[in-house]
Amino acid sequence: MVEHNVIWTSPSKDQSGSMPLGNGDIGLNVWVEESGDLVFYLSKTDAWDENARPLKLGRIRVSLSPNPFAITDSFRQELDLATGTIIINGDHGAKILVWVDANSPVVRIAIDSDTALEANIALELWRTEKRSRDGDEGGCPIGLRSPDDKETVFPDTVLDANDAVLWCHRNVESCWAANREHQDMGFWIEKGHDPLLNRSFGALMRGDGLVQDGKQGLRSQSAQSRIELSIHPLTTQSETMDLWIEAVNAQAASSDSVPLKKARAEHSAWWQEFWQRSWINITGTEEAETVSSAYNLQRFITACSGRGAYPIKFNGSIFTVDCRQGDEKHDADFRRWGGGYWFQNTRFSYWSMIMSGDFEMIEPWTKMFLDALPFSIARSETYFDMKDAASFSETMSFWGSYLNINYGYNRGDLKPGITENRYIRLYWQCTLELLALLIDVYDTTRDKKFLTDKLLVLAPPFLRFYREFNKGRDDDGKILFKPAQSLETWHEAVNPSPDIAGLQWVLDKLLALDELPEELREEWSELRELIPEVPTRTDAIKNRTVVLPALQYDHLANFENPELYTVFPY
Repeated sequence: MVEHNVIWTSPSKDQSGSMPLGNGDIGLNVWVEESGDLVFYLSKTDAWDENARPLKLGRIRVSLSPNPFAITDSFRQELDLATGTIIINGDHGAKILVWVDANSPVVRIAIDSDTALEANIALELWRTEKRSRDGDEGGCPIGLRSPDDKETVFPDTVLDANDAVLWCHRNVESCWAANREHQDMGFWIEKGHDPLLNRSFGALMRGDGLVQDGKQGLRSQSAQSRIELSIHPLTTQSETMDLWIEAVNAQAASSDSVPLKKARAEHSAWWQEFWQRSWINITGTEEAETVSSAYNLQRFITACSGRGAYPIKFNGSIFTVDCRQGDEKHDADFRRWGGGYWFQNTRFSYWSMIMSGDFEMIEPWTKMFLDALPFSIARSETYFDMKDAASFSETMSFWGSYLNINYGYNRGDLKPGITENRYIRLYWQCTLELLALLIDVYDTTRDKKFLTDKLLVLAPPFLRFYREFNKGRDDDGKILFKPAQSLETWHEAVNPSPDIAGLQWVLDKLLALDELPEELREEWSELRELIPEVPTRTDAIKNRTVVLPALQYDHLANFENPELYTVFPY
C-alpha cells in the first residue's frame, strides 16, 4: 500500500489540512500547525447529543519545547495505510507516531527525539456554556416541536482526575420523546427506550511521566527523549455520571494491561489482514493510478469509521472540522443536513463492501434497521392499520422515525403518517434497496445466521408494507401503485419504475432461496404474481423500448433518473 500513502512535506495552516485516522469507532483529524504544535480532533460514532446530533469529543493540542516540528526542511507527515498510523518527522531525529488501536478503544501517541523535550498537552473545548443554536447551524432538526423553536447546545463537563484529564458530555435532556409525540406516536414513549437521555461520552487522557497542569492540561515532569500519551474515549448510557467515570477508568485499565509492543503488533496485523482480504491496484497511466489511490483511500476512510455502534454518517462521517458556510463560521460539530440518516447518500458507503469482503462494516447499518423495526411496525399499524408491516423513509433518525422538520409543522389536513415534506412523502423504495444489498451479502457469504437473523427478519414486514399500502388493482388484476412517487423526482406517480423493478428483483431472488420457509414462499409467490411490469414505451422512430420513470408521472421536483434504478441496483 506504500504507493497510496499520503505524504506532506510542510505543516498545515489549520484544520482544513488534517489527516483522518481511526479504528472503526474512534476517529481523529490530525495536523501539525506552522508553530509545530500537534493538533487533532477526537470523535466517536456513538457520541449523540440531546438533539440527536453526533458531536466531537474535543480537540487536543500537544506543544513541545524546543519544538522540532515547526516549519523546517526536515518536516514530513505520512499517512501509512498499511499499518493505520500517521508518522511525523522533524528536526534532530524527532518523530511522532499516532495510531488508534484497531483492537481496543484507545488512542496512542508516542514522541521520540534525540534531544530531550518538554511537553504541554491541552484539551480544547468549545461547548463551554448553554446556548441556542441559530441560523443554518441547526441543519435538519429531528426533535423540535415547531419551526420557531431552537436547539440547545449544552456544555461539556471537565471532571477531577489524578494526573489525568477527564471530561464528558452528558445528555441531561433528550429530543426523543418530543420526536415521537409530534409524529402521533406518543404511546411508544412508554414502550420504547430513550437512546439519548443520560448518554455520556468523553475520554480519559494520561501518560507516563505526565502530571496535571490545570483541569484541562498535562505537562511533562521534566524534559524527556520519549513522551507517551494515551486517550481512552467511552460512551455509556447510565443513571449517573459516577458510573461513566467508573466505566472509563475500568476500560483504560483493561486497554493498558496489554503490553504496548504487543498491542502495536496486533494493531498492524489487523490492518495487514484488512488490506490482504481485497485490493485494487492499477498502474500505467496517471489517471489509472489516481483512480486506484482514490479507491484505496476511500476504503481506508470507511475502515476508520465503519465498525462503530452506528452506521457511517454520509455528511462527514466522524471527520468533520471547523468550516464556513457562506458568511457563517461553524464549529466542528456542524454538518449540513443535520444528524439524520439519508438513505440514498448513506448506501454509497456500503455497496462496495460486499465485493471487498468488509462484511463487519455492514453490520452497524443492518443493526440500525433491525433495532428500529418494532417501532416501524407499530407506526404502520397506527398510521395505516397494517399488521406486521414496516417501512422506512429516505430521511430518518437512527431510531427509525421521521425528522420533525420533514414530518412537518404546518400539517393542515394531512393524515398521520403523511409527511409535509413531499420529497419523501410516499418514498419507501429504500427498504427494497436495503433488501437487495442484504441479498447480495448472503449470496456472497452463504451465512445461514445472517439469512435467518437479518434478511428474513427485515424482508417480510418490508414487502408486506408494499402490498398493504397499495390496495388498488389494475385491469389485469395487478397491484396499482397509487398514490405513489418516483424517487424524489416525480412527486405524483402511478406505478413508479424503481419500486416495481425493486419488488421484481427482490422477490425473484428470495423465492430462489432453497432455505426459504414454506409460509414465506407461499406469501411471496402470491405477491410476485401481483407485481406489474416496469413501465415502458416504444420509440417507433428509433425502434427501441424505453423505460419510463412511472406509468404516469407529474410534478417534476428533482433531477434524479428513476429509470436508471431498473439497471442499478435492480
